[in-house]
Amino acid sequence: MSNKINEENKDLIWNRIPWGLLDKKTQERMAAWEHGWCRFDYYCPHWASAPSAKSDGFCIELVYRAIPAPVRRECFVNVYPTHTFPHLNRKSAFCNMNSVELLSRWKITYDEDGSNPTIEVIKGK
Repeated sequence: MSNKINEENKDLIWNRIPWGLLDKKTQERMAAWEHGWCRFDYYCPHWASAPSAKSDGFCIELVYRAIPAPVRRECFVNVYPTHTFPHLNRKSAFCNMNSVELLSRWKITYDEDGSNPTIEVIKGK
């Protein structure tokens, strides 16, 4: 299942149908969604977090939506003997690909809020 909004899952992310009226296949897809859900709060009309929906069970009267996957960002860092130099895009990071002083090049990927960073060494000694 894709984590980005597309034709296959936009019905889960923009859902407006109560849980009990969803067909079984859509309920299974919603329950399997890995990024969590929010539910519509009828008492104070707004979308609220529903972190325990899977463990406590989905309530048939409530409307649930899948929460989209976090947006992942990336940047590149060139590492030299005396300093590092960050780049916001791949093109500028690779413009001095053959620099003799370049020790390594890192690709850093992270969530939009800066959490969950991963570092991949693209070139290194």
